[in-house]
Amino acid sequence: MLQETIDKRQNSAEMLKCQFAARHYYNTAENFSTAAFICSIVSLLFIFAPEGTSSSYSAAILLVPLVFDASSLICYWRMGAYVSSAALLRNYFDEKVLGIKTSTYTDSAIRKVKSLIIDAVENNNEACEEQISNTGRDNPPGVKNWYEFSHQYDDSEVIFECQKQNCWWNNKLCHRRLVLYAIILISGILLGSFLGFSLRVSILRIIACLLSAIITFTDRLCENIKYILLSMKIDYRRETLEISKDQALISSLQELISQRRELRVVEINRIHRKHSKALSERYEQITKEP
Repeated sequence: MLQETIDKRQNSAEMLKCQFAARHYYNTAENFSTAAFICSIVSLLFIFAPEGTSSSYSAAILLVPLVFDASSLICYWRMGAYVSSAALLRNYFDEKVLGIKTSTYTDSAIRKVKSLIIDAVENNNEACEEQISNTGRDNPPGVKNWYEFSHQYDDSEVIFECQKQNCWWNNKLCHRRLVLYAIILISGILLGSFLGFSLRVSILRIIACLLSAIITFTDRLCENIKYILLSMKIDYRRETLEISKDQALISSLQELISQRRELRVVEINRIHRKHSKALSERYEQITKEP
């Protein structure tokens, strides 16, 4: 049965380490995203710095925010690089476990995958052992039994069931993230702009203090719009597959899922850790046969 084959593949030592590495890189990407946000906030706070009489002081309160702006942009760039690594690993995992080929892995690509896994495992051996031993229902949630099955699925249904799990989990975590980020980012930029003008700070200094926040906010807005539009396309393709389990549509849906993972968008690990057990149990309840 294909379901037993998928279960065996996903819990092989290689694939468990692959999923641990993917989660590690996504979490590292989130850390760099947070660091970029903090640097932008620090730069924003320089709007409150009082005007000075000396030219050196005036230059400092203009240049220091630019240093934090540069740090923010570097962190944001690093975040994108880690997302790319994580997406490569997670897409590789799905191809090996589900057997759906959405891309051709060259010898150099496979070497890169193995190198990323080795680096993540060797540098975080204790965390890796914990993650590959725990399921999504443990504390902390792990990567064992990545795809859970509430009952026995036919071979024609099981791959689509795994894809539906991907979509369901993504939608649940995405809603929480979008609301939180939207409130924080928009409030920060509006507050900074308001304070800058109300305190009669020079336009040049307002730009210096808000530069990284505006650039990263604009890029994050664009990436999240792409993410939402792609998610809508994924949901439409999934609904179509509910009617017809066409193999070409299965492959097409997997390609869309792979593309979404590559966008510069990261979930909030703390939310996942907090709700993983409850969401796992909820999904089991709604998919269990009567």
